Amino acid sequence: MKKQKKKTVLLDYVLLVVGAFIAGGALNLFLVPAKVVAGGATGLGTILYHTLGLSVGLVNILVNLPLFALGYREVGKELFWRSILATLLLSAATYLIPEVALSQNAMLSSVYGGAAMGLGLGLVMRGGATTGGSELAALLLHKLIPQLKVTGWIFVIDAVIILAAGIIFDAEMALYAILALFLTTKTIDLVQEGLDSGKVCYIISDQSRKIAQLLMEELERGVTLLSARGMYSGEDKEVLLCAVTRMQLVRLKRIVTRVDPEAFVILSNAHEVLGEGFKPHVLK
Repeated sequence: MKKQKKKTVLLDYVLLVVGAFIAGGALNLFLVPAKVVAGGATGLGTILYHTLGLSVGLVNILVNLPLFALGYREVGKELFWRSILATLLLSAATYLIPEVALSQNAMLSSVYGGAAMGLGLGLVMRGGATTGGSELAALLLHKLIPQLKVTGWIFVIDAVIILAAGIIFDAEMALYAILALFLTTKTIDLVQEGLDSGKVCYIISDQSRKIAQLLMEELERGVTLLSARGMYSGEDKEVLLCAVTRMQLVRLKRIVTRVDPEAFVILSNAHEVLGEGFKPHVLK
């Protein structure tokens, strides 16, 4: 058990280092040379770099370290120290990686820079840390003004930074910044959730036992039988609960239709499914 935990901790720190340097590369190779401001502390750093000559890495430290100090109680001891390390690594990466524009096209810089930044930050988060920025600032502001949710504060902070970029540079750069921020967010989600997200299926049918048997035999998936009651009819019902991969979804629909074309099927997304047949549980 202890050996497994040591391996997990080691992997976390590998992810922190790799993620921080990928994010640093996204800044120095795409975003900063193109003046694309993708929100957060690094976005503010990009503005100050092109206006006052301050390095992005320095601004990242000056903005984030005070935020972590103020938010120590909110993030907890372990996340605090890991996040301090991630912030320092990201800033170090901006100094170690030369600022060389891989593209002179702002659109390409926004797309590749935003995606690379999302990959880097996603790996940092998988390593159990954060680089602070808008999220931590929003959390602290929410405590002061709880009427606005954390997500609302994140939007306000990023919007102000992007608006500033639009005023200082030009309106077109603000549009590129929105694109980069969108791609960063989506890529973070992809890294966090993985490509093996599943589907949760609820099946209500008078042939529930037969459907369950076929799902277990043909898809080799576990099925849970839930007891329910129809409020309109007042009749007792059996509801099947089954988690499948996206690749198996079509086969599940065909099985249900083959047995009972009148079955009521509800499908919902499962961002992550842990357990037998899916992703293994990770010991932290």
